[in-house]
Amino acid sequence: MSRLRWTLSILLFLALLMPGVLEPAPAYAGGVVSICDEVHLRAALAGGGTVTFACSGTITLTNEIVIDVDTTIDGTGQDVIISGNNAVRVFTVNSEVTLNLNGLTIANGMAYSGGGIFNRSGIVTVSNSKFTSNRAVHGGGIFNDDGGTSIIDNCSFTSNGGAAHNEGSGGAIRSRWGTTTIVSDSNFTQNFTEISGGAISSDSALTVTNSVFTGNQARGGGGISGGGPLTVSNSTFSGNDAFDGWGGAVSGYTLNVSHCTFSDNSADGGGGLTAHGGGVVSNSTFTENFAGMIGAGILSFGRPLIVINSTFSNNASPEGVGIWSGGTLSVSNNVFFRSGCHGEGTITDGGGNLSYPGATCPGINADPMLGPLLNNGGLTWTMALGEGSAAIDAGIDAICAADPVNNLDQRGVTRPQGAHCDIGAVEQEIIEPNPQWVWHREAEDARAPAAYSAARTAAAHPPATTSTTPSPGQAVPSPSMSPYPTPTTTISGRAPWAWTGTKTPSGFQLMAHPSSITRSTSSPANGPGVGSRCMPRDSPSRLSL
Repeated sequence: MSRLRWTLSILLFLALLMPGVLEPAPAYAGGVVSICDEVHLRAALAGGGTVTFACSGTITLTNEIVIDVDTTIDGTGQDVIISGNNAVRVFTVNSEVTLNLNGLTIANGMAYSGGGIFNRSGIVTVSNSKFTSNRAVHGGGIFNDDGGTSIIDNCSFTSNGGAAHNEGSGGAIRSRWGTTTIVSDSNFTQNFTEISGGAISSDSALTVTNSVFTGNQARGGGGISGGGPLTVSNSTFSGNDAFDGWGGAVSGYTLNVSHCTFSDNSADGGGGLTAHGGGVVSNSTFTENFAGMIGAGILSFGRPLIVINSTFSNNASPEGVGIWSGGTLSVSNNVFFRSGCHGEGTITDGGGNLSYPGATCPGINADPMLGPLLNNGGLTWTMALGEGSAAIDAGIDAICAADPVNNLDQRGVTRPQGAHCDIGAVEQEIIEPNPQWVWHREAEDARAPAAYSAARTAAAHPPATTSTTPSPGQAVPSPSMSPYPTPTTTISGRAPWAWTGTKTPSGFQLMAHPSSITRSTSSPANGPGVGSRCMPRDSPSRLSL
């Protein structure tokens, strides 16, 4: 009995020292958030690891969440919003900690720096997520402190930012010295800040690819303000504004800009882009940008700037409507249409340039016959060369072949297509015929039957003994496209319909018309042939049988 009492006494003593030993385990969800509220989210995050959701909804925080161990938060399959309720920051990531976010919305965070996320020198990777209406003087969406890394992929940043009196940077993202920021396939819309970088402000290495910046605002660098090496490719900048400074879309040092489009951006100087420390611009389009003072397309200070195979059109400013340079400017294979070259520095003609109607830029003085800014393929909108353009086959092949052009145009189309590469950002494509017939009947007569029989005639083809009734959208191979066969058909109670073969990007199309029409071998670039109708394959005015 005494031994039993002694044992019970020891157990009671241990229980008093360690009360948690005898308490029930907390009801954690094992990394799965089953109810979308703050309590369940914090419980699932305890200890780090991977957190997923079995619910959709808005999780409203009363205090910021501090990530101090490696954590992945994955909202795939749900619609989860984590909100700071316009009162607190959403996440802080401690030094040397990794946070991965996927499929989430970070909204209404509030802080002096990093309303959505404050990265204290950790590694933050965000994919397939949204940052909306987060507020901070610096980095409304994300703030990267010294040594931090942020990787952003397929995200949207909308209406993030904030300002204090004469203070504010990076409406969506702010990165300080010693950081690395990589952005791809993302959209930045209507973000704002007081001083620099309406969407992004970075003091260190920044890489942006395949992204769109629209309607962002700051005093300088309406879209991006870069203080370190800045590389931008395959991206679009439209309607951004530096309302009291330089660089309507981009203001930066050591620039490498390629395959980009700058349209309708505005600033005091450098409506499209301001280069403070030189760099290279290639295979890019600058159109309809405005500067209140100088350099509507590009403003360059001091250090050498190289511009290659780019197109400048209808940019407007009192001086230097295309490019204004205060240092050394080298231009090669560029189109300058209603966009001149001015400045206090030296302009070096690398050859292959075209300037029209003015001649302030080097090169031939002839009409490039530019088309409007359209989706001509590729990741950015471009301005195609019209038929008969003086820019066609007039570029310097060696420049097109060398880095950074590498025999590609802004869209990624191979250069040259003709005898020589073309001047400007876009190479005119030569479309080769696809040896097949695609049979279509136009929806001009609702009385026409929904089926027909087409027979190839012996006059155009040696023995044509077979006939075919194509099914909807059927492609009918042809043994030869020269000479062109002349299919005929008779619809009960009506006169025969004539046909025409028209060269299109997807091959020859044979289209029926209730009148006699001359056969055409024209491409869309050359215009339709006599009497032919060259319509896109997805035209709503035609039915496919």
